Amino acid sequence: MCSMLMICFHSQPKSTGKQIRCLPQRTFIEIQQKCDLCGYNRSWQNQPMLHKNMPAGNLLLSGARHLTGCVVSQTLRTLSLLGVQTISAGTYFRRERLCTIPSVLLAWEEQQSALMRQEYGDGTMLSGGCRSDSRGHCANYGSYTLIERLNKSSEVPNSSWC
Repeated sequence: MCSMLMICFHSQPKSTGKQIRCLPQRTFIEIQQKCDLCGYNRSWQNQPMLHKNMPAGNLLLSGARHLTGCVVSQTLRTLSLLGVQTISAGTYFRRERLCTIPSVLLAWEEQQSALMRQEYGDGTMLSGGCRSDSRGHCANYGSYTLIERLNKSSEVPNSSWC
């Protein structure tokens, strides 16, 4: 990949003192060009850097894989077989743990609270329950119930209990 990009950088400057370096780092590529004779300098990056020098492509690749549900090992193997620079499995899992999952949870909680404010802003309370198929195991399968409950207290002023 770097060799094809280097062709673009051999056009300028037209001097004998030019130095061109390609610095690939997984999905991130930086090409630096410097001329010792005239002082010409330029740098090109294939993607922006995010917080703490993280290439945007690494985060986008982790997010895309996570949100589509593809298997990590198969996705990374396919990309490397195609000759595409990619991240390692360790980098993927680190990005998932630190960025992708917290972002998904935050978006879910914000969406859920906005929906609750919209639907149940009038003081209505929700009650719910679950009955699992097998006791002592996870509650993946079972019946779930969610109902609206209005809290009204009816007090009779002169009632007597037996």
